[in-house]
Amino acid sequence: MAQIADKRRWLVVGLVFIAIVLNYVDRQILALLKPTLQLEFDWSDRDYSHMASAFQFAAALAFLGTGWFIDKVGLRWGFAIGVGVWSLAGMAHAFASTVSGFVASRAVLGAAESIGTPAAVKTAATYFNAKERSFVLGLGGIAPNVGAILTPLLIPLMAMMWGWQATFLIAGGLGLVWVVVWLMVRIPEQPNAARDAAAPKIAWSSLLRDRRQWAVILGKALTDQVWWFLLFFMPDLFHRVFGLTQGTLGLPVAFVYFMAALGGIT
Repeated sequence: MAQIADKRRWLVVGLVFIAIVLNYVDRQILALLKPTLQLEFDWSDRDYSHMASAFQFAAALAFLGTGWFIDKVGLRWGFAIGVGVWSLAGMAHAFASTVSGFVASRAVLGAAESIGTPAAVKTAATYFNAKERSFVLGLGGIAPNVGAILTPLLIPLMAMMWGWQATFLIAGGLGLVWVVVWLMVRIPEQPNAARDAAAPKIAWSSLLRDRRQWAVILGKALTDQVWWFLLFFMPDLFHRVFGLTQGTLGLPVAFVYFMAALGGIT
């Protein structure tokens, strides 16, 4: 069993990496297509902000339960369900025609995408020992940057070639293909179960009393708001302030995310 896990666990890591990249593709599409969709549906800035807020609130609330869900259902089926739901939610954007429809699609997308981080951590904890885990999680940390860079290079081009509805359908369809491949990979679900059972249990209250945890929470609170602003509003900023069209804003947006990736490495 250990041999099988050792041969295939890097395939699992590769699939998790791809899932997180697809995660960022699905969440960025709306921002990149906003110039087109705002003209077609006559959105106000408040309408769009409601869509962005729906995603964020749903994701924040879902984060409280997705880790528990992965532990309860298991990594294999839990991650498959999460990616499947967020892929279908992404595809549902293609059929939305009202602000409420887009808000609902964004909310489901945000809730389902919150499973990505717990699944990546679970993968590292399940199939890798303590010495290998940091490297695996580091790879997981690179995936969002890869997704953020590739998406603005591909999505505007796809929208110009096939239309915005097909773009949502193709991106979501890739996630469904991922689910099929993920379920085809057969490896032991819990090779480290004995070790985990012997590990001491840590109470939530002790974590909340740990100053290091609050340092992480404060750091995320200060930095994530900048990152999410860039994801949701930077394409529109380039469109309005610099006059870039949907066809020309992809490269500058990708460059900003590339510099962000370099900053993360250094």
